[in-house]
Amino acid sequence: MQHILTLYYQHWRTFRGRVVKYFASSIVLRMIRIRQSLSRKGVVGGVILSMVFGIFSCNDEVDIIEEGKVIPVVYGFLNIGDTAQYIRVEKVFGEEGKDAYTTASDSSQIFFGPELEVQMSVDTSEGWYTLQRVDGAMEGFPRDSGEFYYKSNPLYKLLSAVLDFRTDAPVYLRLVLEGVPIATSSTRMVGPITMRFPLEPTVYWDHSKPLNVRIRTTRSARVFDIRLRFHIEERPFDNPGQVRQVVLDWTPLQLERRTPSIFQFFTIDAGALYAFLASHLEVDPNVQRRLVSFDIGVSAGGEEFEAYENLALANVGITGALELPLYSNIEGGLGIFSSVSHLFLDGYELDKSSMDSLVTQKVLQPYNFVK
Repeated sequence: MQHILTLYYQHWRTFRGRVVKYFASSIVLRMIRIRQSLSRKGVVGGVILSMVFGIFSCNDEVDIIEEGKVIPVVYGFLNIGDTAQYIRVEKVFGEEGKDAYTTASDSSQIFFGPELEVQMSVDTSEGWYTLQRVDGAMEGFPRDSGEFYYKSNPLYKLLSAVLDFRTDAPVYLRLVLEGVPIATSSTRMVGPITMRFPLEPTVYWDHSKPLNVRIRTTRSARVFDIRLRFHIEERPFDNPGQVRQVVLDWTPLQLERRTPSIFQFFTIDAGALYAFLASHLEVDPNVQRRLVSFDIGVSAGGEEFEAYENLALANVGITGALELPLYSNIEGGLGIFSSVSHLFLDGYELDKSSMDSLVTQKVLQPYNFVK
């Protein structure tokens, strides 16, 4: 079982490098500093802006730090394959003259209490279901320590069996504070992923033929990651009985945007594989290596990922704005509410011809690969 909060803590082996993994608790200081130092909201640097906090539109003049106003920040990636869905809701605010570090250590300033209800529905005409407020630490999701309060990790939980989640169908979210709705959002549920190719455990993959990956998914899946995990044995020449297991993770395709279709096809060039191995292994003339097997992982994200990517790309380049606009799909708040799906299959091997090609590659000669 893979929960959405697993994606939070392991981040970003799935959508790595594109979505920053911190929310309200880690943007209190950030937003206060932004207000003090910038008249336009944005971040210039080597990290693409987080999808989980943003402004309501591309209007750079919106001041998200309004004196005395509490703004909810939502983080939720639904997964139709999970037995429970978790939503994280915190708050961000600004208060002139108050030390941000003191605020960050005060749980009442970061988390909502019982006055907040988080609700979901698949058909609002049939009513809303209120999520249970739980401690994430007791659910297997402890909070990272740091400058911010971390002794508990409030989350909102809903057993998947309570709602009739349907592939490609809408799911609605709303936050109700003391009986008054303060924020809403919606997404479409990305369905399960099934592998259509390769189906056999032995694959042909060398310079003459790329690795082909074909999957069946749903039309609500708009962006994809392909992740490969390689299992390598290392044996010293002078002590071949001493085996060391090495695991290397590679994401050759990240946030790959595709038009809606139930079938998707991806190719990965063998040259890129050889270059990856050469850049992630150390040259050691006393060690012999063998690629034992590899695993294939596929992640799919909903249209909100595509919207974020479009927003970023529209502001990059010679004609783009200097600062990228922030993205949010929470009306009345900040953050991201979307859907994801994951597939992970292990135990693939290169066939004899592909293994021959790998061990004879010039770029891999210093690494002593054998069949």
